[in-house]
Amino acid sequence: MKKIVVVLCLFAFASGCSVSPTVAEEFYSGNTANEYENAVSLEEGEEPTVRYSSNINDDIYYFKSNYFIIIGNSNFEGVRKYCKNIKEGIEKQARKIKATHVIYSCERLSDRYYEGNSYSWYSYKVYYLVKRPVKSLLGVQWYNITTAERAKTGRNTGVVVDVVFENTPAFFSNLQKGDVIIEINNVDINNIRDAESTVGFIYSNENVGDYNIKFIRNGEVNIIIIKR
Repeated sequence: MKKIVVVLCLFAFASGCSVSPTVAEEFYSGNTANEYENAVSLEEGEEPTVRYSSNINDDIYYFKSNYFIIIGNSNFEGVRKYCKNIKEGIEKQARKIKATHVIYSCERLSDRYYEGNSYSWYSYKVYYLVKRPVKSLLGVQWYNITTAERAKTGRNTGVVVDVVFENTPAFFSNLQKGDVIIEINNVDINNIRDAESTVGFIYSNENVGDYNIKFIRNGEVNIIIIKR
């Protein structure tokens, strides 16, 4: 649930009082980098990389495709002044949880009125990330097909590509986020277990060369060849 910044005095709305830099800390939800195995956390004396995002979803995907994971977030609503003062609190919270990278956005929602005065109201989204290299033979993260995707594809089985890691077999074969994989090397794929065991068998068997993947994209069935 998104949290709302409650400011009890009109002065706070008008001037962005001292609470504004700390809202990123107060509304943090998540973990520390040390709780994730193999995560590359912020070192003592290092400063986190903090970046404003005009397209938060695309930027999150970019980080995920480069082996970053989200370890926590600070999502809240407030006045425009927070957008100018929030970076200090973001950096402090990132150091506390040892996040190396942070992306945040500030999106205008509507005008709010208080005692005859109008104030612009904004939605703030802050995401804290660390790099966590994972071993992925094919180069994807996937999940079991959902109810919505079953209705869209007319299938009850398959796995959906969530992230394609850059510079991997999946990346160079042009698999994309949202593709629904239904066969790997002519083996029916019902769920993640099928997908992982089939890919594992391929890469553990020297007699298997290049292999094919059948998937659904935009309602059409496609087949691509994955180079070993």
